[in-house]
Amino acid sequence: MNNQKNIEDDTVWVNISRNRFLDYHPYFSESAIRTITTQLIKNDFLKTKRASTGNLSYTLTEKGWNYYFRLMDDENKELKIKQTLDKIKKSSLQKTKTSLLINLSEEKLNLAKKLNNNLILKEKIQNRYGTSIEFIDKMFEFYSSETSPNKIISAIEKTIDSYKSAAENPFFVIGRFLSESTKI
Repeated sequence: MNNQKNIEDDTVWVNISRNRFLDYHPYFSESAIRTITTQLIKNDFLKTKRASTGNLSYTLTEKGWNYYFRLMDDENKELKIKQTLDKIKKSSLQKTKTSLLINLSEEKLNLAKKLNNNLILKEKIQNRYGTSIEFIDKMFEFYSSETSPNKIISAIEKTIDSYKSAAENPFFVIGRFLSESTKI
């Protein structure tokens, strides 16, 4: 489009044939394009003039420009709405993750209390791993890539309930319970 030929009295004119329009928008029929342009002209959204080539040139009227800018605002609003919804979803997902972590932390604290009630296990853990919470965290760190948190919790609880001998390594006892829970 040659800018000098398409600007007249500060108005931009577009010269496009129906066939060229079909190249850009193949989902319309030629009759649909004719109907759309006729209605836009009739309702004062488009203005036409005959170009030097004999074809019609088109420009938006003031009403057409106002509508165009409203559409652009609506598109921007839709984009802003989508971005806001994405932020809400992300925030909601983060809250869900935080909630799960809080629940898991509560579970870990409960497990630590139970561990501390088994004096043989408590002493073994303190001598080898530090505090009960540190031990539980190590179990989750080690097994979480292959096992769900619920299974880890269950295996720790079974270990607490069945642990009788200081000769056994609690880490391996938990591993044994986890491997039994994955057998079919």
